[in-house]
Formats: sequence, C-alpha cells, structure tokens
Amino acid sequence: MDGLLQPNEQHSTSIPLKLRFILAARRKSDVGRYDAVHVPSLNPTQLNSYVLQEEGLMFSSGGFNQRAYPIPWLYNQFKTEVLAAVLFVLERIELTPDYHNDPFYMTNVLNKFVRGSIIEGNWNSVQDTPEKFNGLEAEHALSWGGSAEILEKYHQYNGRKIGFAQCWVFTGVLITMLRALGIPSRPIINPESASDYESDFTIDYEYKNGKFDLRSQGNGVWNFHVWVQASMKRRDRGEKYYGWQEADPTYSIGAIPNQVLRDPEITGRDEAFFYAAVNADKASWFGAVVVEINTYEIGSHIITASLNLNYEEDLTSMYKPLEGTIDERRHYKEAADTFGIRPVSIYSRTTRSGKKLLLPPISLSIESLKPVFVGEPVHFEIHLKNPTFRNQKFNLILQIDSLFYSGHLAYPIMHNSRIISVASNSRE
Repeated sequence: MDGLLQPNEQHSTSIPLKLRFILAARRKSDVGRYDAVHVPSLNPTQLNSYVLQEEGLMFSSGGFNQRAYPIPWLYNQFKTEVLAAVLFVLERIELTPDYHNDPFYMTNVLNKFVRGSIIEGNWNSVQDTPEKFNGLEAEHALSWGGSAEILEKYHQYNGRKIGFAQCWVFTGVLITMLRALGIPSRPIINPESASDYESDFTIDYEYKNGKFDLRSQGNGVWNFHVWVQASMKRRDRGEKYYGWQEADPTYSIGAIPNQVLRDPEITGRDEAFFYAAVNADKASWFGAVVVEINTYEIGSHIITASLNLNYEEDLTSMYKPLEGTIDERRHYKEAADTFGIRPVSIYSRTTRSGKKLLLPPISLSIESLKPVFVGEPVHFEIHLKNPTFRNQKFNLILQIDSLFYSGHLAYPIMHNSRIISVASNSRE
C-alpha cells in the first residue's frame, strides 16, 4: 500500500514515499515455511542478531597469519532517516511488484546499487583523498563509523553519489539496507583475499627487474577484504541452495550460494571470483618456469563477528576443507575441473609455460627475532638449508618494499644481493 513516512522531531517536513511492501523476516516456525527469508539453518538467536542488531563489528588484518583488529560499525537500520533513505533507494531502482517478495533479486540489485550509485570507491591514503566528490564534501573511508550518515547524505542530496568508501564501508551500507528490509545478513572478513580477474584460481608473480611483482596488474591479493552474506531461500535453484548467499558490493559480484563454494560447483564467473578469493594459489615465475607455489595463505582464516560481538567467529570450514590437507587439494582440483580450467599448481604443464614445474632443492626461511611494531626497527634472520649431497652457491637477493593493501608494490625500501656458499646437508 502507499504510505507517508512521518518525520522525527528534528525535521520540519514530511517525506512522501510510495512503497508496495517491505520484506519481513518471520521468526515463527508456523509461518516461516511461507517466508522467503526463513531458513531452518538459522535459529531465533541468529535471526535476532542478523536482522535486529543495530551495531556490529568488522575486522581489518595485515594479511596471512596476522592478528585481526575489530572495526565497530553502526548499522542503524531502524533509524527513521535511514529507513527513509532505504525506501528512497527502492523508488529509484523502480522494481516492479513481481520482485518485491524476492529477497535474492533484491539483494542482487542492492549489491550493485551501493557502489554503482550511492558511494564512490577510493583507495588513496587519507592525505591523498580528494576533499570533494561530485560537488559534495567527501570523506576518506576510515572517517565513516556507520551507515546512517552515508545513506542520509545520499538521500538529502536527492540521490547524488557521495565519496568515499572501501570494502568494509560498502559492506556496512548493504547490510543496513538488507536488515531494514528484513533480510538476515552479516559481514564476512577474509584476510589475504585474492582478486582473480583471469579466473584461473592462481595469482601469478613474475621475476623482473630484480624482484617478484604481480604478473597481471588487474589481479592482486588484499591484506583483507570484506563482503556480505545474506540468508534466504533460493526458489530458483532448489532447497539445497537455501541459506547463506555471498554478495560483494565492492566488485558488484553475486549473490551466489555459499553451497556452490563448499561442494564445489563452480560454473560461472561470479562463482569463480568468490572461489579464488578464498582459495586461490600463488605462483612465482622465473621466466617460463614456476619456481614456487603457495597453496595455503589465501583464505586461511575467514571470519565474522560472534553473535554477542565479543570475539571473531571462524567460518573457514564453510568455504573449504582445512588448509594443508589432502581434502583441501582435492577440493581445489574439483573446483578447477567443474569450471574447466587447469591451474599450474595441479598440472605440471600449462598453456603459459609449456615447461615442467620446477621446485628448488633448497629451503629458505625468515625468522623474526623480536616482535614487530609500527614505526620500530625490524630484526630478523634469513636461513638457507641445502638438503643436497653437494656444496652449492646461491645468489641471495633481499628485497623489501612497502605494499598497498591490494597487494601491489608501493615504494622500494631496500634491495641487496649476496653470494652465499652452503655445504651439503647443512644450514646457514
């Protein structure tokens, strides 16, 4: 029905809004079977959290094996001005009534609308972020603490896109809109998250100009990345795919069922993008030869906030088997086979190299001598182990660069080389 949303006391004008209806998450089992967002896998406590909770936590991370730090976020999905903004978005999308009761379609549309129309992405440092965007005052992504100010500003300026956001901000805005519509949703945080535009489940590094750098500048590995899970029935795909769906508003990809990542059933580019994000391998190339493959860093600790927001909840097993196991490698191969690709980490010959996989007979390790703190000197030792039966000489190249959190090289810090002799079956 048409309605008029009355303003709160801080406003002097009413906000006319035309709305057919709003999705609501029914939490009673006797009516849940008719509700597109009621799935048996979510209990009442989870529903209360993922629909009604107005505050939340996301996490940032320095990457693989690094501590995750909480980022508080206010969703404020029931704030009057926020609800008005969400309804304003629905008007601008101009959905026909046929789609109003389809949470999957609504999630897909809103997932693309956040970055496409509400807020612009910008990954510059704070000092390099423009002060204005689209004729309006702009903010660095770190300046936002919740969705309300973003949605209210977007609504206040009649749908003018504002600046700026990064992954956790896009995610927070989408979760606010989904929860306002009664769709259970939560943030997913993936430290060491791959961005694989080539859809080959591999992030390639190439040795050139004395250092290893990303072969394709379109690909990369975020030190952390955040996206959305939304829970619903998938009547278009069947009961097997009910439950959590993955939607990434940063890339406007999804929603796809979590189940296709877990099984795995990778049949489209969206599924492939998500699978690579959580389980791609890293391959280091020296010319046409692969000299190292890392199978364990990407997606090793996928988390969300616990229901009471006291700690992080590990969700890695929702996506793949435990890293370092035969099951994980079997899972990776099955995903590649269903998608019709031949990743270099599985097959010894590839279309790019045409040469056999070469694994060096030595091992190199870097050991930190003291805890590492920002702004303080870094103390470490490098050890070479020669497991062969002959003495060998090695050209050890030490390169230290700063990185953008997309994984791309930023600025050189140190570059040095040294010839080292290592006796057979010994360690230096």
